Amino acid sequence: MTICEQNRNKTDSSVANIVTNLGVKRSAEELLQRRKPIAVALDKVQRDSCTIADAVDIWKQLETDLALDSPDTKQKLKKRIQQALSAHAITF
Repeated sequence: MTICEQNRNKTDSSVANIVTNLGVKRSAEELLQRRKPIAVALDKVQRDSCTIADAVDIWKQLETDLALDSPDTKQKLKKRIQQALSAHAITF
């Protein structure tokens, strides 16, 4: 928003309208908050020293952090867990 304000004459009006739209800003902030736990979990799982036990803990923590309300979203997360972990690791 600051960049658009400082460069008002150089900024395309359609871009400026989107950037200054508070609804878009709020949606982006909300999406960032909802996706941040996923990014943190990915960073942890992709470490060179991550073990299967660590991955199981990370997946469990992610499920808690996301506080899933929707049954559809819960099902999607369960599917991803099954893809990522073996059957022996899933029994948590």
